[in-house]
Amino acid sequence: FLWRSPPGKKFKRSEKLLTMDVVMKKTPWDVLVLLGGGYAIAEGCEKSGLSQWLGDSFGFLNGQNNVLVAPVICLMVACLTEVASNTAPTTLLMPVLAPMAKTLNVNPLFLMISGTVSASLAFCLPSATGPNALVFTF
Repeated sequence: FLWRSPPGKKFKRSEKLLTMDVVMKKTPWDVLVLLGGGYAIAEGCEKSGLSQWLGDSFGFLNGQNNVLVAPVICLMVACLTEVASNTAPTTLLMPVLAPMAKTLNVNPLFLMISGTVSASLAFCLPSATGPNALVFTF
């Protein structure tokens, strides 16, 4: 549509590069459901009040040394990401870690970055992360 064909000559229409049949056959739907399920779990935990309950349950860390608090958070997030998609704990715990950091009088990035990095340690189960599920699928 941008170029005019030379007079007396018409451009031939090419084949489609991607058809719906190919998309339906080649798409790993189980991985898409897994990733979407992670977001749904996080949203459900947020709306049910589980996030607030988790934040309140970490009150025992108040007054502790910050060097001890970060490994506890990392261990908890790493264990949680082994059984759930890593997007769910990350989406679930970031709103919990920010207020918790304020009560502990530390920079929120200290806990949030620790939790985010440890969420990427999920490698044992296929449900832990999308790339794991892709590898186990094929």
